[in-house]
Amino acid sequence: MGAQMNFSSQNSQVAQPKQGGLEKPQLKLGFIQLLDSAPLIIALEQGLFEAEGLSVQLQREVSWATLRDKVAYGLLDGAQMLAPMPLAATLGLGAPAVAMTSAMVLSRGGNAITLSTRLLTQLGIDQQTPTSQVPAALHNYVAANQRPLTFATVYPYSCHHYQLHAWLEHCGIAPSAIQVIGIAPAMATAALQQGVIDGFCVGEPWNSLAEAAGHGRIVLSMAQPLTNLPAPALLPQYGPAEKVFGITTQFKQQHPHTCAALIRALQQAAHWLVQQQYQPGLSQLLAQAEYLDLPAALLATLLTPERPSLFSTQIPIQFCTEQSQSLADARWVARQMLQLGQLSQPVTDQLLAQVYLP
Repeated sequence: MGAQMNFSSQNSQVAQPKQGGLEKPQLKLGFIQLLDSAPLIIALEQGLFEAEGLSVQLQREVSWATLRDKVAYGLLDGAQMLAPMPLAATLGLGAPAVAMTSAMVLSRGGNAITLSTRLLTQLGIDQQTPTSQVPAALHNYVAANQRPLTFATVYPYSCHHYQLHAWLEHCGIAPSAIQVIGIAPAMATAALQQGVIDGFCVGEPWNSLAEAAGHGRIVLSMAQPLTNLPAPALLPQYGPAEKVFGITTQFKQQHPHTCAALIRALQQAAHWLVQQQYQPGLSQLLAQAEYLDLPAALLATLLTPERPSLFSTQIPIQFCTEQSQSLADARWVARQMLQLGQLSQPVTDQLLAQVYLP
């Protein structure tokens, strides 16, 4: 754990240790190099886990598949997860079935679609061209069969994957016309620079860093009004639940008091982030080698006088300070899986409730 950032907050109420009744006070939790991993980092750095009687070790993972497997096999007690992951794991999509549940929503928003500078030049799109012209230009480029295009998302069972396909549909491009591959979020910018991929849909800070470095341009933030996109892909403002705190159903059943303590600590962390997001030391804290592993000065370049918070850029992130999971979120996930052929039949509301409603 790095040096604790003692940012004050008049409204932040930290609970006293509640060691009694905790079935497992020592925990190992996983996360991925993304800005929306902040609730776990802040809960550790600000002593919020400790205040609940928990001794937590955070472990950064390279890919979502690795993180999923480690939770499934008990090498991690829980983790930051993509919202569709607990359902995919429960159904055995992409790996042997392991019943998982979403204990809480961590965040909404934070995703965007970025196209490479090379592709945009070929489309005739420069920095002065409105991004609203990109869909038609991309459609014409693909229709003319100029060259095969490769886009990337972070995981096949992710909001990124579904949002990218919804945008391609909006562009009038059939899924079969574009190759979509998986890539770890932290590797997306380098792959764009090297020409391995032509575009990606990933979470922050990787879109903003790619644009700042001149390797690409953000053509759609998922927080923008998306009235022109197919309605089934969308939910209000920040969109569907993006990241959740995932655990196995077995862990939840065997450790109810521990799970409750984790949720309290993570909700306190979300409150802290809402109140303290403008603190100049926050980017330095998140940039540490054990967390995002980025130069603090590089992360700080994303801040501007108009957008002084890492979470209020053109790709904003909303951290969830209370239980905000709903059947609407769960149905959205299941609908996307069905539409893209990941499911052969609809998922019942009963199963969705078991996975997403604690």
